[in-house]
Amino acid sequence: LAPPLSVGSIFLKEPNKAIDLAEQYGVCTGFQARSCGLNWVLAPVCDINNNPNNPVINMRAWGEDAHTVAALSSAFHRGLSSQGVLSCAKHFPGHGDTSVDSHLKLPVLQHDLKRLHDVELFPFKAVVSSGVDAVMTAHLLLPKVDSKYPATLSEKIISKLLREEIGFDGLLVTDALVMKPISQRYGCGEAAVMAFAAGADLLMMPENPDVAIEAICEALLSGRVPIKRLEQALLRRKQALAKVNFLNETIQIQGKASSSFELERAQDLRLVDELIDSSIEIRNVRRSAIKDAGINLIRIDGILPCPF
Repeated sequence: LAPPLSVGSIFLKEPNKAIDLAEQYGVCTGFQARSCGLNWVLAPVCDINNNPNNPVINMRAWGEDAHTVAALSSAFHRGLSSQGVLSCAKHFPGHGDTSVDSHLKLPVLQHDLKRLHDVELFPFKAVVSSGVDAVMTAHLLLPKVDSKYPATLSEKIISKLLREEIGFDGLLVTDALVMKPISQRYGCGEAAVMAFAAGADLLMMPENPDVAIEAICEALLSGRVPIKRLEQALLRRKQALAKVNFLNETIQIQGKASSSFELERAQDLRLVDELIDSSIEIRNVRRSAIKDAGINLIRIDGILPCPF
């Protein structure tokens, strides 16, 4: 499929069509995920592509303004959920306005809470209202909210801002803890404990899983992290799995489940064509009018074979 940002370009011209395409995008993604045995997709990206120097978000974003991203990410979530697959909004509280790759260095954003609520948090609040199942944290520092800890390790951002102010009570997962701003600054075990204590329910890709598990066990046994924190995380995981089972039972009852393995259906291939046809822009009309001259080169980055 064309990247989400292409749907954002359609939204500027035909918002209703773009919302429908974003929902179909979610249906296609959810169907293929479930066909492969997956029950959770780490999407939609709710970051706003509002910084041209951002090296990691760009085409993954659904748009370049808060309202576009809110509308399209919510539509994608609806489509994904219709296929019995859990969704995940990322990267909270917003990774769009950064110029640093958080896989390598810690981005610092000087936004206050008013700016965050007006811009970065707007799409997250929209998908939370739509019933998104999980939220992923970002490895970035917001000194005007928490001057000491990055969002992934910040109780002020995870528990107070996301849980209490926005009202999200689903699964909260960290971005990969192996990423350098976390692993090199805090170490594997300490980072795991800090993220868990701050409110994360699931810890993604610690540098050494055994070290991370042992550190959390020690923190629970010593009382550094209350056992209630573990009980909360286990309950949210149990509720998420119960939702997956319920959604899949509903799909079976409605007769929407496919009896044969067909990863790419006709409707999915039509969606591929429609996304390209609706989003492509020809900027040099005179040159495009020249026929039988030159060669068009299309680069496709992906692990699945491309039919064209």
